[in-house]
Amino acid sequence: MVWHIGRLIGWLAFAVAVGASVVSLIPRAAAARPRARRMVLAGGVIAWALAPFWAVSDGVGRFDRRADPTYAHVAQLAYQDAWTHNDNPIARLALPAARVQRVWRDPGHCPAGWPGGNEPYADWRADVRFYTYFGIPGPLLRVTCGGWSW
Repeated sequence: MVWHIGRLIGWLAFAVAVGASVVSLIPRAAAARPRARRMVLAGGVIAWALAPFWAVSDGVGRFDRRADPTYAHVAQLAYQDAWTHNDNPIARLALPAARVQRVWRDPGHCPAGWPGGNEPYADWRADVRFYTYFGIPGPLLRVTCGGWSW
């Protein structure tokens, strides 16, 4: 398994969130230091806001278990194409995570004359969902024609 910096940040955020939740449940500790309580609650909110980095996987691993390796390859390509499409810096801040939800073969949906119609995976489609902070589902992007159409 490959560790990504986002996953490491996610686990740290998860630990802070759990710690903040536990400390806020202890009335004596929370009442003793109001400033510490505010800091713990702020840390917990920030940690849960970083949920896309630890709670939302890329979804590509689900397709590795298929008998046909094309599913996993198309899922990886769709994930990369989705990030290529999401090239606006503001959109990357607002939608920090993406997950491949569905990959399927749809023969004939992309004629040979269209852009991407002659690609080796032109008959495949994939749905990629973006997620906002707190893991809230965002827009759905359908990658078609070998990644040439959205």
